[in-house]
Amino acid sequence: LTRYQNLQEATHEWQQSGGNNADLYRLREQAVGAEAANRLAQLDTAREEFHSRLDSWLAERATLMNNPSLAEADRKAQITRLRTQHFSDDELARVQTKERIADDAAP
Repeated sequence: LTRYQNLQEATHEWQQSGGNNADLYRLREQAVGAEAANRLAQLDTAREEFHSRLDSWLAERATLMNNPSLAEADRKAQITRLRTQHFSDDELARVQTKERIADDAAP
Protein backbone atom coordinates (compact mmCIF):
# COMPACT_ATOMS: atom_id res chain seq x y z
CA LEU A 1 0.00 0.00 0.00
CA THR A 2 2.84 2.38 0.80
CA ARG A 3 4.47 1.80 -2.61
CA TYR A 4 1.12 2.51 -4.24
CA GLN A 5 0.67 5.72 -2.24
CA ASN A 6 4.22 6.80 -3.04
CA LEU A 7 3.61 6.11 -6.72
CA GLN A 8 0.36 8.09 -6.60
CA GLU A 9 2.12 11.07 -5.01
CA ALA A 10 5.05 10.88 -7.42
CA THR A 11 2.69 10.64 -10.40
CA HIS A 12 0.76 13.67 -9.18
CA GLU A 13 4.03 15.63 -8.85
CA TRP A 14 5.01 14.49 -12.36
CA GLN A 15 1.69 15.75 -13.72
CA GLN A 16 2.07 19.09 -11.96
CA SER A 17 5.59 19.56 -13.32
CA GLY A 18 4.57 18.71 -16.89
CA GLY A 19 6.97 15.78 -17.11
CA ASN A 20 7.33 13.62 -20.20
CA ASN A 21 6.47 9.93 -20.63
CA ALA A 22 10.08 8.80 -20.25
CA ASP A 23 10.24 10.53 -16.86
CA LEU A 24 7.00 8.87 -15.82
CA TYR A 25 8.32 5.46 -16.87
CA ARG A 26 11.53 5.93 -14.87
CA LEU A 27 9.54 7.08 -11.86
CA ARG A 28 7.29 4.03 -12.07
CA GLU A 29 10.21 1.70 -12.69
CA GLN A 30 11.91 2.93 -9.52
CA ALA A 31 8.72 2.58 -7.50
CA VAL A 32 7.35 -0.76 -8.72
CA GLY A 33 9.88 -2.32 -11.10
CA ALA A 34 10.20 -2.62 -14.86
CA GLU A 35 7.48 -5.22 -15.39
CA ALA A 36 4.85 -3.20 -13.54
CA ALA A 37 6.04 0.03 -15.20
CA ASN A 38 5.50 -1.65 -18.59
CA ARG A 39 1.99 -2.75 -17.60
CA LEU A 40 1.19 0.78 -16.40
CA ALA A 41 2.44 2.22 -19.70
CA GLN A 42 0.19 -0.22 -21.59
CA LEU A 43 -2.71 0.83 -19.38
CA ASP A 44 -1.98 4.49 -20.15
CA THR A 45 -2.07 3.70 -23.88
CA ALA A 46 -5.36 1.82 -23.54
CA ARG A 47 -6.89 4.70 -21.55
CA GLU A 48 -5.77 7.26 -24.12
CA GLU A 49 -7.22 5.14 -26.92
CA PHE A 50 -10.51 4.75 -25.04
CA HIS A 51 -10.77 8.48 -24.34
CA SER A 52 -10.06 9.25 -27.99
CA ARG A 53 -12.83 6.87 -29.10
CA LEU A 54 -15.11 8.31 -26.43
CA ASP A 55 -14.52 11.90 -27.56
CA SER A 56 -15.27 10.90 -31.17
CA TRP A 57 -18.37 9.03 -30.08
CA LEU A 58 -19.70 11.94 -28.01
CA ALA A 59 -19.31 14.24 -31.01
CA GLU A 60 -21.06 11.73 -33.29
CA ARG A 61 -23.80 11.24 -30.71
CA ALA A 62 -24.30 15.00 -30.35
CA THR A 63 -24.80 15.24 -34.11
CA LEU A 64 -27.45 12.53 -33.94
CA MET A 65 -29.12 14.12 -30.91
CA ASN A 66 -29.37 17.44 -32.75
CA ASN A 67 -30.67 15.98 -36.01
CA PRO A 68 -34.25 17.24 -36.33
CA SER A 69 -35.03 14.87 -39.19
CA LEU A 70 -34.80 11.81 -36.92
CA ALA A 71 -37.82 10.68 -34.94
CA GLU A 72 -37.09 10.10 -31.24
CA ALA A 73 -37.46 6.30 -31.53
CA ASP A 74 -35.18 6.21 -34.60
CA ARG A 75 -32.62 8.42 -32.84
CA LYS A 76 -32.54 6.16 -29.79
CA ALA A 77 -32.27 3.02 -31.91
CA GLN A 78 -29.48 4.45 -34.01
CA ILE A 79 -27.56 5.65 -30.95
CA THR A 80 -27.89 2.26 -29.27
CA ARG A 81 -26.76 0.43 -32.40
CA LEU A 82 -23.76 2.71 -32.97
CA ARG A 83 -22.76 2.70 -29.30
CA THR A 84 -22.50 -1.09 -29.34
CA GLN A 85 -20.45 -0.93 -32.55
CA HIS A 86 -17.95 1.52 -31.06
CA PHE A 87 -17.52 -0.01 -27.61
CA SER A 88 -17.17 -3.41 -25.98
CA ASP A 89 -19.69 -4.72 -23.49
CA ASP A 90 -17.20 -3.99 -20.70
CA GLU A 91 -17.01 -0.33 -21.75
CA LEU A 92 -20.72 0.37 -22.20
CA ALA A 93 -21.51 1.32 -18.60
CA ARG A 94 -18.65 3.85 -18.58
CA VAL A 95 -19.75 5.24 -21.94
CA GLN A 96 -23.34 5.70 -20.84
CA THR A 97 -22.18 7.45 -17.67
CA LYS A 98 -20.03 9.80 -19.76
CA GLU A 99 -23.01 10.44 -22.01
CA ARG A 100 -25.13 11.45 -19.01
CA ILE A 101 -22.37 13.75 -17.79
CA ALA A 102 -22.11 15.32 -21.25
CA ASP A 103 -25.89 15.74 -21.39
CA ASP A 104 -25.95 17.40 -17.96
CA ALA A 105 -23.18 19.80 -19.00
CA ALA A 106 -24.88 20.73 -22.28
CA PRO A 107 -26.60 24.13 -22.36
